[in-house]
Amino acid sequence: MTGTTLKPQDAQLVESGLNSLSPRWTTAILIQLSGGTRRTTHLMRSLPGLSAKTLTERLRKLQKLGLVTRETFREVPPRVEYTLTPEGEEVVVLLEQIKQVCPKWADPG
Repeated sequence: MTGTTLKPQDAQLVESGLNSLSPRWTTAILIQLSGGTRRTTHLMRSLPGLSAKTLTERLRKLQKLGLVTRETFREVPPRVEYTLTPEGEEVVVLLEQIKQVCPKWADPG
């Protein structure tokens, strides 16, 4: 048993947080941004199969959650860059920890 500060009443909060990250592409976008600031076109190229509409929706949600910042540059053509916030970086650390445990969860068949 590990020492934890979690209480049964924390389950709803944790589940809400996990649900925010669960829509397809959300974690992939966070992982891409963990490599540094990215432009929209770079994200689209690095995540084959991701539609522009879905990318926009996920990025807006991540901004709303405070995990990503958006910076617009007044240039021709316009340039937009996305960067992880410190909170976003913390979430990526959690994703790395989950990755370490996932092989243990694999269905043995």
